[in-house]
Order: sequence, then C-alpha cells, then structure tokens
Amino acid sequence: MIPTLFGSAVYQLNIVLGTAMASFLAEGSISYLYYADRVVQFPLGVFGIAVSTAALPSLAALAVSGQGEEFKSTLNAGLKLSLFICLPATAGLLALSEPVTRLLFGRGAFDPAAVAATSQAMMAYALGLPAFAQVKPLVAAYYAHEDTRTPVKVAAFCLLVYVGLGLALMGPLKHVGLALAASASSWANSLLLSGLLARRIGPWRDYLRGSLGAALLSLGLGLGAWATVPMGKWAVAFIPAWAALYILAARLARVPEAILLTDALRRRMGRKGV
Repeated sequence: MIPTLFGSAVYQLNIVLGTAMASFLAEGSISYLYYADRVVQFPLGVFGIAVSTAALPSLAALAVSGQGEEFKSTLNAGLKLSLFICLPATAGLLALSEPVTRLLFGRGAFDPAAVAATSQAMMAYALGLPAFAQVKPLVAAYYAHEDTRTPVKVAAFCLLVYVGLGLALMGPLKHVGLALAASASSWANSLLLSGLLARRIGPWRDYLRGSLGAALLSLGLGLGAWATVPMGKWAVAFIPAWAALYILAARLARVPEAILLTDALRRRMGRKGV
C-alpha cells in the first residue's frame, strides 16, 4: 500500500509543479490550464478509470492462477476498450476545443482571448488523452502481479520528464508548452509501463493493431466535427450525433468493442423493459 500512496503523491506533485511553473507566465495561465484539464479529464474519469477498476479483479485472479495467455487477452481487451472510447474523444476535443470552451466558460471576465488560450491548452492536453487512458489499466496489470513499485518508479521518472519539457517549452509556447509537456510525459509513462511489462510477461501488445479501426473512425469523426466549427457554439449540439454515428459505423465495421457496448446496452434496456 505504501508504494501506491507514493504513486498518488507523484501525481499530486505533478499538479503542484505545473501550477508553480505556470505562475511565472502571463496572468491567467493557471486558469487556462485548469479549465482545459477539467474538460479533458471528463472522458478519462467517466470511462478510463472505470475500465481499469473493472479489469483489476479479473487480472489479479488470472495472475494468481498462472493463466498467462488469458491475462494478456484480458489486458488487451481492457486497453482496446479504453482506446475505443478515448480516441473519438480525443478527435472531438481537438476539433471542437474552441466551441466547447466558448460554450462552457465564455462569459463575463472570460473574454475571447481567454477562450482562445484555454482552447489551445485543451488541444495540447487532448493529445495525451489516449496515453492517460492506457496508464490506468497498465498500472492495474502491475498491481495484479503484486508489483506496486515499478509504476511508482516510472511515474517519478515521468515527473522529471514533465518538469524538463515544461521548462523547455514554457518559454516559446507559454502555457500551451506546459500542457504539451504533460501529454508527452503521459505518453512516456504509457510506453515505459507497457515495455517493462513485456519483459515480465512476454510479447502481449495486440491491442495496438486491434485499435486501428477505432483510430480510422475517430479520424473521420474529427474531420466531420471540425467542419462544423464555423457554426460556433451550435457545433457542440452535434456531439451526441457524432457519438451515435461513431458507434453505428464501428458496429457495421464489426469492431468488437462496439458490439460489446451495444449488446450490453441492449441487454440493460431489455431488463428495464425499454
């Protein structure tokens, strides 16, 4: 439990150091980063953490019983599901960062300049969203093997990466540089965790190839959403339609995660008599 607590402390230290570096920038920089991060964390908090929480008991049981191939299959399935949800969220945030920011915050003292600055930070954070989503299930895989030290060591190293990149980028790119540094450190965290895990359990990363369909569909969704940006705030109203279209297209393309989600929804609605 103690290494796990240290891991949580590293994440909080990341926030503290990011705020400290942003305090040396122009007035409002801390607020731009905070509001942008809150929006980007929404899909991660709703879906990404839920997937890792649900996967941990299964991974632990498989690790204890020595079912290595089943462990790899379950971990790949969890990561594919996380990416299936977070890839379109990333595309949508990149395309609609300005309309979303304007709708949520663009009033009163939050003037057009603040909207533009926050939307730029949101795009930079969104680039790291798939990595954020992968880290939680990967950490769960280490916990399943009763290894709580490796994720902490990797997180501490990535904290140094974040600080180094943040200091290097905050000069030319201001607050956006800090957001890019956070995304880059998240990708470093994800890549290191997955690479070190391969040393422990052998080759396992089939989820990357399995997520290609979701990536292509997300690209199409992002381009379609970007085409609606001239509509201003009204572009946000199309988000439910884009989500439904993404699920439908994935279902027609026989993407396993889409079939899993829609079948589960159908069963749940059937139990409620809908």
